[in-house]
Amino acid sequence: MSLKQYIEQSLKAVRLTSPSDLNKIQNLDVALQADCENLIIIYGGSFNPPHKGHLEVLLSGLHPELGAAAVLVLPSEDFHLRHKLANNHLEFFLSQDRRADLLDALPGIPKDRVWVWSSTWYPLKPFMETLVRLTRADGFQVAFAHLVGPDNLNLQNPLDIYPYELPRMVVSNKARYVAEHFRGNGRPVVWTGFGEWSRSDDGD
Repeated sequence: MSLKQYIEQSLKAVRLTSPSDLNKIQNLDVALQADCENLIIIYGGSFNPPHKGHLEVLLSGLHPELGAAAVLVLPSEDFHLRHKLANNHLEFFLSQDRRADLLDALPGIPKDRVWVWSSTWYPLKPFMETLVRLTRADGFQVAFAHLVGPDNLNLQNPLDIYPYELPRMVVSNKARYVAEHFRGNGRPVVWTGFGEWSRSDDGD
């Protein structure tokens, strides 16, 4: 069964029926798998403006070893970006609609597996809940995880990521290296509330 069909049903269920909402999923071509989890990675950020580093992080979320079925790109809402820029170059502010359109137009994004969220954050949680419910009714398992760059990682509360906390996350240093996230031996520092890191080889 096509993921796109379930996404469209879920968008309509939360009343996201505008052309800007529905057009951004038209190129999705992901077949859900009944015998394994179908992971959707949510890549949120300001994207003001989108750049090559954002694209590199996004593509790292599609590495085969992660097993993600698709990526949802989530530009921050206008109020959140204005707050971020309040004391620093507010004249460079781009609206959420504009950033969503720029992301959607980026060359190099595999649109068969990536779509851009163009609405506010409010309907995102009911959208995810609806998508999980609809797919589960047909025997599929869909799960969500955050994708973040290291500059957006809070070591004291790493799962606290806008706009909704999820039980899983992927941190990619593809576009940026943050030295304080690593110890002298090259291993990542231990996050507050978590145990020591262990390596999970493919297939384990």
